[in-house]
Amino acid sequence: MFSKFGKWMSGLATVVCLLIILTPAALAVGPDGTSPANAMAPSGEWKALSLGGEDWYVFRTPGTTSEPSKVTIEVQVAPVNGATFSVWNAEGLNKKANAGRNELVQPLGAGSAEPLDKLGFVQKLLWSGSMATKEPFYVSVKQTGAKAGGYVIKISGDKLVFPAMAAEAPVAANKALPVAAVTSQKDGSGPADAFTATGEWKPLGVNEGHWYVFNSPGADSKGKTPQATVELLAMPPGSASFCIWTPEGLRIWKTGAKDETTLPVGRSSALALGKGDVAQKSMWSGQFNIGGPYYVCVRQTGAQPSTYKLDVTVK
Repeated sequence: MFSKFGKWMSGLATVVCLLIILTPAALAVGPDGTSPANAMAPSGEWKALSLGGEDWYVFRTPGTTSEPSKVTIEVQVAPVNGATFSVWNAEGLNKKANAGRNELVQPLGAGSAEPLDKLGFVQKLLWSGSMATKEPFYVSVKQTGAKAGGYVIKISGDKLVFPAMAAEAPVAANKALPVAAVTSQKDGSGPADAFTATGEWKPLGVNEGHWYVFNSPGADSKGKTPQATVELLAMPPGSASFCIWTPEGLRIWKTGAKDETTLPVGRSSALALGKGDVAQKSMWSGQFNIGGPYYVCVRQTGAQPSTYKLDVTVK
């Protein structure tokens, strides 16, 4: 059913890191982004951002007054309004550190929110500018709102250098944990914090979305592929729907692609209501030839909050 997506799956191994947790030994290697002094280089992968959390990134440009370097910073955030970012130089950071109680120090720039796409559960923030010095520049990604979430950052421009890369060594201690082992640390706010479906009822406010992850083993040695079935019950009827994502689809989507013919790979179909039904059932079923994690986003629809439960089976 999804054979046409097979050629996209070559990037699967690089995206599996959405489910990777670093061991303490691995965290000690290289900058950890906890401050400007420990600023990181962008990894191109989704990162979790806890309540009140802040991550720092650093880059340099070859820019001069006569030939400034153009820089574009893009941050995609889930949930919507879950984070902001600002751009700083060392002078601005020093002024901020020494500012008085009522003194406000402005950054060089800040991310501006782009209009939401049709799915509406990831927000894109953009900033562009010209850098005319070779000093390091810093980007702060800061959590906002009532819920923890996740983000992916991309910094692009003319001959950029990321000093943090030189300090990093290969991390051999990375360990991929089973999804079930990390479920308790997830809040479902984005692909990096996806729940595992347990069939429990959950509330879903207006305009909210929850992410889930499940594993499919792919085709066996005889070419037999298990059937994945996703079932959603939502109260009141019509108050929630879902869509299915492959890891490769998420990777392409976070680069800015909006091809909704292939992103996502499936959507829920609501079944007809029976007489007296207070909950509506929606279904999707399909097969994945490639083994690995796959994602479900449950989205509130209509004018009323939803209470729902999600079940996923692979057999």
